[in-house]
Amino acid sequence: GGGLAIFTGDRVNLDFYNGPLYAGGAGLSPLRIGPSKGDPRRRKEFYRLAPRSLAQHSVLQVFHTYMAQGADVTGLVRFFAFTPASELDLPVAAADLKPPRVLARFTDSQKSPAVVARKYGKGNVLMFYTTADKEWNDWPIDPVGTYGNVINDMVKYLARPQRQGLTARVGEAIVFDLNEELLDAKASLKTPGYPADDVVSLVPARAGNLGKITYAPAMRAGMYVLELRMPDQTARSAVFARNVDAAEGDLSCAGRKGLRAAFGSDRFTYVRRAAAQRVGEVHARPEKEYWMYAVAAMLILLAAETFLAQRFGHYSRPKKSPGRQQPVSR
Repeated sequence: GGGLAIFTGDRVNLDFYNGPLYAGGAGLSPLRIGPSKGDPRRRKEFYRLAPRSLAQHSVLQVFHTYMAQGADVTGLVRFFAFTPASELDLPVAAADLKPPRVLARFTDSQKSPAVVARKYGKGNVLMFYTTADKEWNDWPIDPVGTYGNVINDMVKYLARPQRQGLTARVGEAIVFDLNEELLDAKASLKTPGYPADDVVSLVPARAGNLGKITYAPAMRAGMYVLELRMPDQTARSAVFARNVDAAEGDLSCAGRKGLRAAFGSDRFTYVRRAAAQRVGEVHARPEKEYWMYAVAAMLILLAAETFLAQRFGHYSRPKKSPGRQQPVSR
């Protein structure tokens, strides 16, 4: 139930890849391959990923996200050399071996496969017909970061599936069911902080001949080791993992709708560059300050009140007190 990623390069042994690794179509290599095409030393000649060849697949989701916004970022990645793969002799298909699926093609005249996926047993094989570094391409340094998105999505796609309940997100409870044989065991849990943190003793909840151990909430990311010590001193263990939300590591462009959902409002300006990078930028709208308007209104009101008081105000002059009259001599 695991996964395998294969990148080619200048050290590919054609006899091995087309022999035991291909195994007549029943091996891990999805297609037969030939000598490399192109010269990585001549950087003026290159190929790209054909936009119309990109399949709807989780590994290539970043390209479709940009296309939905009107941006074709395949023009930002150059492939100076690649390993051509033949589709003339397709491998066999069996109950546990599905035919390969071409997820992307190069822009050469033969439209050679660039990325191929195949179900193999209970797992998956994903093959890139170029190097994983900058030796044959400039994909790892593309300006919009599609390479990092593809690698992250590739890991998610190829990761070995875990038993339900053993792996979950941070905050979800750890629950372990006990059968009758394990009911008398003493349970202890080592958290990701062990040995700095003490071992946690757990008491199972019983229901007849069955029991259940619960540790909630598991708020720290990392490994939790549950140890069960039987009365005969034998021990059993189970390992749980609590990971941060995968959305926190999602590097794909959110777009206008995604940003609106993340911010909880539409109080932002979404700008798409028209230059070569064609990357969306978000500028938060500055909050308006209304105190200046209030102060200005108060000053205007005060000036108006002063003017009206001077214009229409009335007052009376104080009367002079009568003095003593001087006698008039004739």
